[in-house]
Amino acid sequence: MHNLVDTPGRLEDCAGVLGVALGYWSTRDTARDKAAAREAGTTAMAAIDTMLTELHQARAALVAEIRADDDAAMERTAAMLAIPLEQRIAARMAAAS
Repeated sequence: MHNLVDTPGRLEDCAGVLGVALGYWSTRDTARDKAAAREAGTTAMAAIDTMLTELHQARAALVAEIRADDDAAMERTAAMLAIPLEQRIAARMAAAS
C-alpha cells in the first residue's frame, strides 16, 4: 500500500539527489574525473525515474482513494433516497426540536 502522506518527503529526497547529480554533471566539461561526471548524469536519470515512479504510484493510490470515497458517497445517497421524503422531513424536524 502506498502512503500518500509520505510522497512529498520521498520526492524531496530524490530531488536532493537530483540536484547534486545535475550540479556535478554540469561540470563535466571542466571536471578532472570525467567518469564521475558521467556517472552523475546516470544518477540524475535514475533520480528522475524514481520520482516519476513515485508520482505514478501516488496518482494511482489517490485515484483509488477518490473512487472509494465517491462510491461510499453514492451508497450514502442511495440509502438516503431509499427513505421516503416525508420520513426524511419528519426526521429532520424531530432532530431540530
